[in-house]
Amino acid sequence: MLKTKRSDFVLVVIVIFSMLAMYAYMPMAQADSMDSAKTTLSDSDIDITATSTVEFDLGTAITSGQYIRVTFESGFTDLLTITGACPTDTTASTTGTSDSFRVVECTASAYIEATGTANQIIVQHTNPGSENDYSVTVSTHAANDTEIESSETKVYILNDVEVTATVPATLTFGVDLLGMNSTRNTINGVALTGSSTETALAFGTLDDTSSSTLGHELSVSTNASGGYTVTVQQDAEMTNGAADTINSFFNAPDGQGSTTPDVWGAPSASLGDTETYGHMGVISDDTDNMAVNYSGSKYAGLDAANPIQVMAHNGPTNGSGEAGVAGVAYTVEISSLQEAGDYSSALTYVCTPTY
Repeated sequence: MLKTKRSDFVLVVIVIFSMLAMYAYMPMAQADSMDSAKTTLSDSDIDITATSTVEFDLGTAITSGQYIRVTFESGFTDLLTITGACPTDTTASTTGTSDSFRVVECTASAYIEATGTANQIIVQHTNPGSENDYSVTVSTHAANDTEIESSETKVYILNDVEVTATVPATLTFGVDLLGMNSTRNTINGVALTGSSTETALAFGTLDDTSSSTLGHELSVSTNASGGYTVTVQQDAEMTNGAADTINSFFNAPDGQGSTTPDVWGAPSASLGDTETYGHMGVISDDTDNMAVNYSGSKYAGLDAANPIQVMAHNGPTNGSGEAGVAGVAYTVEISSLQEAGDYSSALTYVCTPTY
């Protein structure tokens, strides 16, 4: 009998030990994973304001009062749920802005089925300040905070890649001859009476019964973003060896030509007023972004001190069309009182691009 009792005792001990082993080491039940989840960053640069779009498919339906939580790993700060960025039939209930509470929660107000339809929560935040991979976890919870299911996603924060390139500045400025037999024989409605060269306007012998007009075609090609302006400046009034002058339009004293354009008129030839014996004016057919309005065949005077605009554009040009080509003409007319002699002056064109 003693032997039999000992065997029974051993059997009981074995059974108890087996039960303890089985229950002591049985894995605890884990929350299910969602069907799918991903997080898309609007910008992965370090330490900047960005937006995370967390998309997920529920594996288990949730009911009113239960909630969806998005948890950001330490490093993300200033979390803010963007208005209307919780799924349908949920409301943003909690936002976390400190480093120790980095969650956004959307509480359900109705039954939300697990239909395989993607949901999303959009969160604005400040990215971590160092390069690394970071976890963003989306989970669902019962009203008592028990986790129903969850999935972990990853994002990577890294410095932006700086892309650099240099485009060299370009400028080509041309002064071309015009003449009566060229393709352009009028400028702003004024007929050319002779031919020019690139470096000379040779009016020849002037006639006190009519005016004389010569011109240039100007062209500009540039990649300047602000475009360009072209000005012309006269070094002095047209002057002869005796210091007599052909003044600037309109009957202006030496150095006082009118920079306000006006229709052409013959010099007034008032005896004793030498500035009225003859004059020269400038006209342009450019109308693009002009500070000086020559429309209506109007002329301006050169004052021998200040440049006057004859051409302009407000962006890049390839040296063609209205943006890149303009005609500029000079008209001289004298009266019978204009003093005899050989007259000359120098004109300077200046093209100024704005890059």
